[in-house]
Amino acid sequence: PNGDVGLLIGRGGETIRRLQHDFGCQIQIEREPRPGSPNRVVTLSGPEDAIEKLHEDIRGMMNNRRGGDRERGPQKERKVIMVPGHMIGMIIGKGGETIRGLRQRTGAYIQVTKNDPGSTQSLDREVVLSGTERQIEHADQEIMEMIRAREADQQNR
Repeated sequence: PNGDVGLLIGRGGETIRRLQHDFGCQIQIEREPRPGSPNRVVTLSGPEDAIEKLHEDIRGMMNNRRGGDRERGPQKERKVIMVPGHMIGMIIGKGGETIRGLRQRTGAYIQVTKNDPGSTQSLDREVVLSGTERQIEHADQEIMEMIRAREADQQNR
């Protein structure tokens, strides 16, 4: 829908750029809705499997924005957790695969914020979790467990 396009684009185009980078696809959004329709056409181009994963991710974003799907109930909560910067790649995974899996398993929408280029606090990154309280806690627990496991693995080397 036309009113949800801003969510897909993000502040200053940040979200659409991140999605294109993470999934290796191009996203094009028509400037205006088609006549007689409240919806704007979004065109995804790239490898077929990446397009399917990107489409699923976008649908999840839109469902969360609209209050979640009926099975999940309303989405009301938001939590920001701080994650060590050197762990972000592990959480995102190759081509965004790990973060997609986290989103699917937990039902939470998970977004890693970009570092502010002028920021001196590049050691930690914000990870925003959105969804029901249960979904957020599930996502938080999984992310913290991933971090603990990686830290333990690095200490054992």
